[in-house]
Amino acid sequence: MPFLYNLFQGVVGGNALRRRLIQNHARARPGDKVIGIGCGPAQALQSLPDVEYLGLDIDPDYIAFARRTYGGKGTFVVGDTRSLRGDSRFTDADVLIAVSVLHHLDDEEPTDCIQFAHNALKTGGRFITRDACWIANQGAFSRCIISKDRGRNIRAAKVLRMSTRG
Repeated sequence: MPFLYNLFQGVVGGNALRRRLIQNHARARPGDKVIGIGCGPAQALQSLPDVEYLGLDIDPDYIAFARRTYGGKGTFVVGDTRSLRGDSRFTDADVLIAVSVLHHLDDEEPTDCIQFAHNALKTGGRFITRDACWIANQGAFSRCIISKDRGRNIRAAKVLRMSTRG
């Protein structure tokens, strides 16, 4: 139910986090082509300038809500990265956003999602993603919110140590 989802996102700070992520990392400019994987009700459009927006989501109710609310600001498609692979609309993107998507995917599907993003982006394009994960010493509020999420594949954070030799 898109209305309840939007309300919940506002209460727990999800909308503010999305806005900061898009403004600080996506940095889309007017006229850029932006693709939203798992766009939901398309709240990302509230934080984007006048762009060519193409959103996809598997939930037809979210896509219908996005079309009603933002129909003049974007194109919204029901589907996933597997079913839309090869669709010529999903090419030459400047920015691709997948916020809170990967924890809804089983262990094989993120590879498809990332490959889709790679194929959809133009050279120099940016893939922006953010997902909840379990971390050591996680706060009680954060742990509670994550435990209530519909995504059943929340993963534990892994710390990568990189060498700077050379």
